[in-house]
Formats: sequence, C-alpha cells, structure tokens
Amino acid sequence: MNEFANRTGAPLRVLVVEDDFILASGLRAELIRMDAEVVGPFGDIHEAIQHIGNIDAAILDVRVREETAFPIADCLLNSRTPFLFYTAFAKTDIPGRFGNIERFSKPTEGRLLMRHLQQRRQSVREEPPADVAAALPRLRLEARQLMPEDNAADRLVEATLQRAIDGRLALPERQDRLERWFIDLLLAEYRRNGWRMMN
Repeated sequence: MNEFANRTGAPLRVLVVEDDFILASGLRAELIRMDAEVVGPFGDIHEAIQHIGNIDAAILDVRVREETAFPIADCLLNSRTPFLFYTAFAKTDIPGRFGNIERFSKPTEGRLLMRHLQQRRQSVREEPPADVAAALPRLRLEARQLMPEDNAADRLVEATLQRAIDGRLALPERQDRLERWFIDLLLAEYRRNGWRMMN
C-alpha cells in the first residue's frame, strides 16, 4: 500500500520547483521511489505555475533563477494545496503571509518532505477553514473593552482588518488561533494608533 497516496488511492501528484539540476534530479528520483507522481521538476516559475491546478502538493525552492516562487506559493495558499519551502533561504527571508508554511533546509531526505506534505493534506481535510467572519464578534468585544466609545471601537476593528489585508499576512488555519492572532493584531494597532480613533 502506498503511504503517500491521494484521496482516491492514486499516487500523490507533487509539483517540484527547483532550478538546481542535481538537487532536482535527486529529489525527483527519491519521490518516484516513494510512488509519488512528480510534476516537474521545473526551473522556471512561469512554466511551473501552469500545473498548479492538477497537483496534490508541492515542494518549492524560494529562489528560482532570478525570481522567487512566491507567486506559486500564493496560488497554493488560496487553493489550500499543501506545500513546503525547500530552500537555503532563512525563515526571516520569507514573507510573513507564509508564516504557517514549513521551511526545510537543503538537503533534506525526501521521505521527511513527503511525510510533512501528507500531514498537511490530512489537516486540510479534517479541519474546516478558519472563518474570519466568525472571529469578528470576539474581536469587536475586545475592541470595546479597550475603547469606551462604540464608534472608536469599530474604527479599531476596521483598522486591524485593513492591516491584515494590506500586509497580506498568512492567516492561521485553526479558528482558535485565528481569533488569538486577530486579537494580538488588534492590540498592536491599539498601541500604535488607538489615541487617533477616539474622536
């Protein structure tokens, strides 16, 4: 039995984006030995991005030639397709919106990468996506405890939501973490600009 199968029992289709020929070839061979169906590897993000609608998971190098794989990562995030970064880049070099995405250093054994992707696939299946609208009542309650005037509290909530949108920040996938994350963002916004919202 294939431990890395997709929902139908077919081999997991894994997109590999890596421009180092030796690393890409070695990783491809490892994944094939684990019965994965490798899509790629691609050393060009424009070529790779054409395949993201037909995969189960992805392994992305961050720097691909003179570009980054972040546009691919954004598409994968939006479609809730599990992926990881396989890179020499430090975690601090990766935008905050990918804060929940695991980064593996090169070289890492292919089986570890596949296990991580399989765990991510499992969590995506089991957990409903975190719901921003469901987090708003708690966020408004927190704002009202900080700001005595209802309109000021509402402005604080709006500013917090705008900050999350403008920063293209990665949202936590679990509801309880999403609510805690928004409250932390709200408190930071209150410390920075709360006094401006009192009028």
